[in-house]
Amino acid sequence: MSKVLVVADIKQGDLKISTSELLSKAKAIGAETAVVAIGSNIESIIPGMVSAGSDTQYVVDDPGLEIFSAGPYASCVVDAAKQFGADMIWFGF
Repeated sequence: MSKVLVVADIKQGDLKISTSELLSKAKAIGAETAVVAIGSNIESIIPGMVSAGSDTQYVVDDPGLEIFSAGPYASCVVDAAKQFGADMIWFGF
């Protein structure tokens, strides 16, 4: 079974529909799914990640991640991918 990690698309603290669309596509191909959410003050989106169809959720919530910076964000994605054992990483931007 494939393992797909979806990087959550978060805008102004809200989980964008592209995240659930990607999770739905991953489920349609029979993949096990996980989502990684990266940002600041994003605890409130966890229920949305679960209801969107994510089997596993990784949340990196830190004030230093309020503004996007490629290095720290990439590090978070890599860590989640390793923990999950992802075969694929999907972005919905």
